[in-house]
Amino acid sequence: MDFFGIGYMEIGLILLVLLIFVGPQRLPDVIRQLSNAYRKLKEATTELNREFREMADEVKDEVMDARKNIDTDLNSASSLATDIKEISNDISSTMKETRSTTGSSTSQQATNSKDKGITPEVTDRAQKTGISKHQPAPDGDEQGGKIGNSTPFEEE
Repeated sequence: MDFFGIGYMEIGLILLVLLIFVGPQRLPDVIRQLSNAYRKLKEATTELNREFREMADEVKDEVMDARKNIDTDLNSASSLATDIKEISNDISSTMKETRSTTGSSTSQQATNSKDKGITPEVTDRAQKTGISKHQPAPDGDEQGGKIGNSTPFEEE
């Protein structure tokens, strides 16, 4: 059996040196003091080990909680990203539908305008300025914006 890595021979040598330096009368008191010091040292190291383990467990628990929170946040972020992609796709499809609808109505307007002798440039300019072909004339004439035989869309 080893005691701090010291065998029986080394312990016997230490006791012999103590006997020589301390003397036989004080040797039991010195051994008692050394054993009390050893016991206190062992209790202190046991207590420190316990405290270090408790602190390590607390840190481990906090890290696990933080990891769970991060995982939850990442899941929320990925679901938000998915929602944003869906909304973006919806907006894109709506814009494409609007463009196709607007494109067909613009081509119909262009066809109707050609029939009336109105060029697409005039129609576009009228749309940008907010002039409607059904808008009353500025002088109060209710003929749909016509003045005489001309319309506000015709170039003169």
